[in-house]
Amino acid sequence: MRFVHPYRSTLTRLACLSAAIVLPAVAGSTPAPQDSCAPLADQAAAATGLSDADAKAGLAQAESLITRAAAAGCPLAGLRAQAARGDNLLTLGRYQEAEDVYQQLSKTLDPGGPSILLAGVLRRLGAAYYFTGELDRALQQYRASIGVAQKIGDRMDVAKAQGDIGALYVQIGWLDEARQAQEEALAGYQEVQWKPGIAGTANNMSQVDGGMGDRALASGDDAAARTHYAAMYHAARQAFQEFQDLHNTRGIAVASANVGIAAAALGHYHEAIGWHRRAPALRRRIADAHGQGTSLATTAGALRGRARAPPAGYSAATG
Repeated sequence: MRFVHPYRSTLTRLACLSAAIVLPAVAGSTPAPQDSCAPLADQAAAATGLSDADAKAGLAQAESLITRAAAAGCPLAGLRAQAARGDNLLTLGRYQEAEDVYQQLSKTLDPGGPSILLAGVLRRLGAAYYFTGELDRALQQYRASIGVAQKIGDRMDVAKAQGDIGALYVQIGWLDEARQAQEEALAGYQEVQWKPGIAGTANNMSQVDGGMGDRALASGDDAAARTHYAAMYHAARQAFQEFQDLHNTRGIAVASANVGIAAAALGHYHEAIGWHRRAPALRRRIADAHGQGTSLATTAGALRGRARAPPAGYSAATG
């Protein structure tokens, strides 16, 4: 079973960051007063948010902000805009470009010491490695992000990296460790009351249960497999509802795909196809290159299953 990795935006809360970063001097320029740079910094955070809604627009906005921040003498806003550029490149599937952005940012930020921005950049660099299959390097960056976040007491970024580690563990089959990582991430999100993270963890937990269902099925324990697939279904449905309430397009798409995977695993192919057909349109809307490919593959699998299955008049929710 191929699972969707739900990566999330990084830099939506950076109001107190400037004091934590020592910015490099820009030749021939005088930094502008921080108050005058605040609108550009806010726009950079908005550009990051577009990676979950419209990555093409987010990329254009970030690139414009990089130029404007340099002209205005706002280096911190420029760094945030660079990070936003990387986030949107990642959504668009331009992984090598995103990796280059994050590597350069980490080199620029590291001399200034731990910061929220550095923790986020390291985690997103891990995501770039994840999507190119370099899982060892991804894990290294996720752990480095946790180290930075812990030094500054940033519980949310610790939780984000723990969730990403859990998703990576699913890919390599470390399912018990994956569940533990997701439980730790959930505790962090609940502590800071961050609803997108709580919803995202429901998606991630659904993937863990899916992997456990696959493992049980391979060992011949059909009853345990069905229990895990049913848990996957309900967790993904929970995530779907929570992301709908948050109007988060990416989260809705990922949850839809996971519900479809679980429904198909339970043998409810007609229902699965309905969920899978929902996901690609949402992913096209935000230009999620990786997600579109995954959705096509899972839809094809459900269609093959339906061709072999009798007409279904029931739902996985009650089956």
